Amino acid sequence: MFGILPASYRQQEEFENVSMAIGVFVKSGERELERNSCASPRVVLVFEIVARTYRLDVFLVSPIHIHIEGKAKLMAVDINLVYEGQLHCVATHGPSGATLATDAPIDNHGKGESFSPTDLVATALGACVMTIMAISAEKHQFDLTGTRIHVTKEMIQQPVRRIGRLAVTVTVPLEKAALLSGIDRSKLETAARHCPVHQSLHPDIDAPISFSWEG
Repeated sequence: MFGILPASYRQQEEFENVSMAIGVFVKSGERELERNSCASPRVVLVFEIVARTYRLDVFLVSPIHIHIEGKAKLMAVDINLVYEGQLHCVATHGPSGATLATDAPIDNHGKGESFSPTDLVATALGACVMTIMAISAEKHQFDLTGTRIHVTKEMIQQPVRRIGRLAVTVTVPLEKAALLSGIDRSKLETAARHCPVHQSLHPDIDAPISFSWEG
């Protein structure tokens, strides 16, 4: 498995986009970067990919060709769950020890006293969109403090009960949005749509992401 990016990726902005694309590729462990390689010069430099904590940093080496080969080794995170009865589970995050509780929803035998498992999928998507946008914002020295994410989860029952739609709305405060150019906003929107959770969703799940830059 490999991807080759053309030599035209020489400008800083283009490099940042390449870095983001490679980050998605590495995190998924199975996505191939599909780009057309240049005819010449066919000089290929390998990017050093280093796993750190929960994400993989990509170090740009030279503005020539980029060749990624093989599957990156991903860091594993352990999550342990204990069933406490009455459809309640408590999950513990291995690295931090943080806990959260789940309950079955009211429409599926539960009391809805906490997040349901599918609610956590919606929560993960919203948090991931915001986190990846924030990473991009920090890189470009943008301030997104106060940005709000709203996720609407819709279930379907046929042919099996599953998530049918996860609609995400990102609302950036007016005073923060006013400082961002059209290009800046485009960078952030691209980052959001490349978040690992969004990339991991089954293609049958409708998962649109909309943006409001008016606060």
